[in-house]
Amino acid sequence: NNFMPGAMLSYRSKSGNQLRLFYRTSTQEPSVNQLQNVINNSNPLSLSAGNPNLKQSYTNTLNLRFTATNKETFSSFQSFIFLSKTDNAITNSTFIAKEQVELEDGIILQKGAQLTRPVNVDGNLNLRTFATYGTPIKPIKTNINFTGGFNYIRSLGLINEISNTSNSYITNGGIVLSSNISANLDFSVSY
Repeated sequence: NNFMPGAMLSYRSKSGNQLRLFYRTSTQEPSVNQLQNVINNSNPLSLSAGNPNLKQSYTNTLNLRFTATNKETFSSFQSFIFLSKTDNAITNSTFIAKEQVELEDGIILQKGAQLTRPVNVDGNLNLRTFATYGTPIKPIKTNINFTGGFNYIRSLGLINEISNTSNSYITNGGIVLSSNISANLDFSVSY
């Protein structure tokens, strides 16, 4: 049983600008394979097993969207922010044997081989942003659009019981020139 709140707020100004805010929660249950406490030793250098003590993950997500238009200049601006945080995220815990180790059921993990099991961790984050601005260039009957964004992802794992954090940073941007000069000619150039 879970308590999973959600909310939405929408606001539109007299000028037509709009702000929308969404909040929701979700859960993800572990799969049967992740729960089975059976060692898969089909590859003796890389063993895997399930974890019957796994809990379901719980994610809080926040979305914010803003749109502004100027009816006099025909320009527009849009931005988007997405943020999610996951507690009890299901990730891998990898044990690399420094010496030969006997596991359950008499299975031997050789020195240098690894055993991977799913575990729960707190603190996984995902942040995405995006913005675009567009305006016409009237003399050449062309629209120009500028876009940009930033993404950040933090994922946690364990190697030999030591926390391993992976941080990913991604930026992007672009420009688009598009036109519909006449019924017989249009073009689009983007980078």
